[in-house]
Amino acid sequence: MELLFGRKHHWWPKGLSKGWCDATGKISSIRCDGKPTKPRSPKAIGYIVDGHNLLRGEPWNWSFEPIYQYADDQFPALLQWASALPHATRISAIGLSGEMRTTLARCIASLVARSPSTRNVAKLGVEYYQQQLGFSKPHADNNLIAANIRGLYASYADTLERWGKFAFLFAESGEFAFGDGFLHDFSHIPMHQSNMRCLLPLSPSVAVLWVKQAQYRVKPVAMTMVLTDAEVEFFNTTIQVYSKDRIYYRSIAPKIDACFVECDHKVWGNAEGDHHHPIVDNIIAEVLRF
Repeated sequence: MELLFGRKHHWWPKGLSKGWCDATGKISSIRCDGKPTKPRSPKAIGYIVDGHNLLRGEPWNWSFEPIYQYADDQFPALLQWASALPHATRISAIGLSGEMRTTLARCIASLVARSPSTRNVAKLGVEYYQQQLGFSKPHADNNLIAANIRGLYASYADTLERWGKFAFLFAESGEFAFGDGFLHDFSHIPMHQSNMRCLLPLSPSVAVLWVKQAQYRVKPVAMTMVLTDAEVEFFNTTIQVYSKDRIYYRSIAPKIDACFVECDHKVWGNAEGDHHHPIVDNIIAEVLRF
């Protein structure tokens, strides 16, 4: 596998971020200090240089960037399919073929596995163990972070493909923002998790919720749900809670929440960060009851 140094490894794939482009082909963003930045093209944002390379010295240098290629290639078709889903009522069941579920699982897994918020969890974990081992200045560089996230994609994709329910959330009058973090509780440690959730935007008009409980109705596997303006606003607040550096939008700038200006990846929930919030829990309960 060829290792190309200095390449932009996109955690926000261009095939996905293009959905946030305005009429000029650029994407607007706001920094965590509340200041807007110059609109940029999809190729110029949402990446980490050498983020998916393991640089151990020749001949052991290696890149796992190619494992995301299938997902990156499928994003345009997935977005076209999701955007065309019927959503005339608050909630309604839809069909989900095995092929589309595989595509959906791999695309979502790729976003979770390479998200900056996931990298941050890996960084904190490495530095914690360094501290326990007596390191005077714990520091997890890109190489150590890459080593800790390289196996996540396959595990996450398998979980998403085998279990849980999907709800495609539609913003009728508002827009979903994107960021360098979003709500999910996938573990870095390979293990069976009974209660899991993931909430992420696919475009300014469509987001996806995946939920897996210890007990749930298997059918319908997928559904659409139309969100209220208040729920869309809350969704964008959630993106700000989980993001650290920037949030992105197409034409409607989200209201800046106090949590975002702290410039750190945070989570909803209790002191342990269980990712629970009454609004999220209510939407999940509605999905599971349907």
